[in-house]
Amino acid sequence: MPGQNVKMIVPMEHRANHDAYVEANMNTGINKVAGKGRDLEMVRKDGSKFWDNLSLSKVHVGEDLPYTAFN
Repeated sequence: MPGQNVKMIVPMEHRANHDAYVEANMNTGINKVAGKGRDLEMVRKDGSKFWDNLSLSKVHVGEDLPYTAFN
């Protein structure tokens, strides 16, 4: 869903640290996840879990640096 934070599909055990991971990436430029695809266990709105491949990318748009996630 456009404009949504990707952490909405991240498993609960990773959500608390998710924003810190993004901030670290923005501050250091070191890509641990961005620019790569990986199989992850994700969570639906109803709480059920499923496995899917997630690709995370950064897009430079002027001074902005939005992230995009595709599964």
